[in-house]
Amino acid sequence: MRIGKVAVQEMLPILPALGQTYYRNKLEFSFSSKRWLTPQELADGQSNEQNVLGFHRAGAFDKVVNIEHCFLQSDPCNVIRNRMRSIAIAQELSFYDARINEGFLRNVIIRVTTLEEVMVIIAFQQDAPQQFRPFLDELLAGFPQITTLLYCINSKVN
Repeated sequence: MRIGKVAVQEMLPILPALGQTYYRNKLEFSFSSKRWLTPQELADGQSNEQNVLGFHRAGAFDKVVNIEHCFLQSDPCNVIRNRMRSIAIAQELSFYDARINEGFLRNVIIRVTTLEEVMVIIAFQQDAPQQFRPFLDELLAGFPQITTLLYCINSKVN
């Protein structure tokens, strides 16, 4: 047998994963002002003009599937992500629109260690401390397990 032009003498059995849920220690989520709608929601005439935080739909760079509960990453990540969405909406921060490169909140990376320490990295579209400081302060105040909180400014069109 050959794999990648290399002769393989012995094939070992494939080992199954220990778990099929909550196995990721790091994920990136996108803020978007355009929610992806199901075919039924489109037929019902729903508007996609909704602020969401989740994953990009495959093949649609400008649409995001809102995630309320992610089965890839364990808590406290779900609670932190949902709280971030709530804080942003309450503080009336704009969510990113990839089609026109506008919106304050772009994306967030949440990483959790085996010791339950959490790192959060947030990308903002512009350097506006008067907007992001209250957001970061409220997030940090609600989650003592966040041991690292970083932000970056990304105004590039991706």
